[in-house]
Amino acid sequence: MKPPKVLIVDDDPSIRGLLTQIVQQSGYSVEGAEDGQAALERLVDGGYDAVFTDLMMPRMGGIDLVRKLKELDPNLPVIVITGFPTMESGVTALREGATDFITKPFRLRDIKLLLERLLSQRRLLTEKPGDDGNRDLLERVNQQLYEKIKHISLLSYIAESIERLNDNTELLDWVLQTLNELTGAMEITVGFIEENDSFAVRRGMGVPRSLRIPIKGTSMEKARERRTYYQVAPGEESPYGSFALASSLLSIPIMIREETIGFLNLSRKPDGSAFTEDETRLVLSLTEKMATKFENNALYESLYSNFIDTLKALVTTIEARDSYTKTHSERVTRYALEIAEEIGLSAEETDAIKFACYLHDIGKIGIRDTVLLKPGGLTPEEFMDIRNHPAIGDNIVRSLSFLPLEREIIRHHHERWDGTGYPDGLRGIEIPLLARVVAVADTYDALTSSRPYRESRAHKDAMDELTTWSGRQFDPEIVDAFLRTRTGQYGALD
Repeated sequence: MKPPKVLIVDDDPSIRGLLTQIVQQSGYSVEGAEDGQAALERLVDGGYDAVFTDLMMPRMGGIDLVRKLKELDPNLPVIVITGFPTMESGVTALREGATDFITKPFRLRDIKLLLERLLSQRRLLTEKPGDDGNRDLLERVNQQLYEKIKHISLLSYIAESIERLNDNTELLDWVLQTLNELTGAMEITVGFIEENDSFAVRRGMGVPRSLRIPIKGTSMEKARERRTYYQVAPGEESPYGSFALASSLLSIPIMIREETIGFLNLSRKPDGSAFTEDETRLVLSLTEKMATKFENNALYESLYSNFIDTLKALVTTIEARDSYTKTHSERVTRYALEIAEEIGLSAEETDAIKFACYLHDIGKIGIRDTVLLKPGGLTPEEFMDIRNHPAIGDNIVRSLSFLPLEREIIRHHHERWDGTGYPDGLRGIEIPLLARVVAVADTYDALTSSRPYRESRAHKDAMDELTTWSGRQFDPEIVDAFLRTRTGQYGALD
């Protein structure tokens, strides 16, 4: 009887050769192909019982090959070759029809068991069903399918959940809680390597958060050297102190750009057992995604901070051009925040006001000095230039999808309650609430500040002006709220 024939598809000769050797040792006939296109040419004649394929290959990659193979033979087992850093690609391949995936480094026992299981499933699907002969096998296949679906669902849940966590402290807390639920581990630490080559716990469950551990001579040193996980058996010394472990400890390096920056350690399963292969797969996948998200969050925070500093510098530049409006943005921010507190805005809305008020006139960077600093009245053409600054400001921050409320303030703080404002002529409650708040604060400061074409007005005169235009230029409720905040403060703000 001929042994089952397996095709191995990989553009790396060393990987192809290693996997060929392992599969042959498991008792199978093996042939190789350097990419998806070469594999299809071999598969035209059929005769293969299983296919291993890499994902990234020239001419035709693994995902496209999976799709083609499923068209040629829906029952042909296709196993995707992947590494833990590309686990998401393995999950994508499963969704496209791959039967399973294996991760590097390869182990003889794992591949042997995988092939036995998949070829048994193939026989079940291609042979005529018997009365009892296939019943047990069918039950096992169904159970394996259920486990695979559960595994894929968990990977998807992990990926989607981590993607939503933009704060690194919340991310680490979520990791601890999720790993506790998935593995039962009662001692979990996430931490980073310090300059003195010690491990400092950033977040912990079941251990002191201030814990610092020398890496040298511990499972973490072995994990860092091997650049993959390391499992310590019960009875061996714990890295947490000079005592023997009551249950297995799983130590996983946290890698960013090929550099180990920290470790994720799990131990103390309730039954004292070792971490299973499925648990290890899930933890490795979660660790990789956590590291990527951690780096992205840090990069985002750095870029955000730099961008905000740049915008504030632009505002400072604008105000430096005109001594009459210097510190205008700071005062508008203060008045608007007083209104926000008076009308009970949310923390998110208050933060948006706090930031956007500094930027509300950023569009004036695009207005000529001859217009912006003109001491007399403006011509109709010059006034149209001034009216463009909200739209210019909106265009400056348009690409920042994380500033939706702030953009509304920047664009609409010169709209009028009666619909005669600019740039969009919005009316009444069509005008965003926060823009209505800033409009009142902005106008009050404009009235009480000296300008090239007029002197500042007294506090009472400015409040009378706001009251006069309440219901025409301004939201009456916002004006009333501002009046309440100003009660008893006339002298301080004149």
